[in-house]
Amino acid sequence: MWRARYVEVDDGAGCLLKRHPAFQRFSHIFFNAYYWFRVIFVMSLPCVVLIVVNTLLIGAIRTANARRQQLLQRTQRAVAVAAENDRTRPCYK
Repeated sequence: MWRARYVEVDDGAGCLLKRHPAFQRFSHIFFNAYYWFRVIFVMSLPCVVLIVVNTLLIGAIRTANARRQQLLQRTQRAVAVAAENDRTRPCYK
């Protein structure tokens, strides 16, 4: 892809870096493909995955809170019924 060659320049020696002719012909395609790969897979995809995971997490938290409320209500009802039964049951000694 890259070719480096030693070149004599007026102010001294230097290294000249040239692209391969086949790459030079299609460099715009390569750079566009590289750019869009980075946009999609390095920047956008992780953001989308994070949004989806956060949405699922929020849904799971809401479901857990609803179940917790139901269990608390059942427990409160059971305690109230037990207290009522204790009051109405005759006490034998």
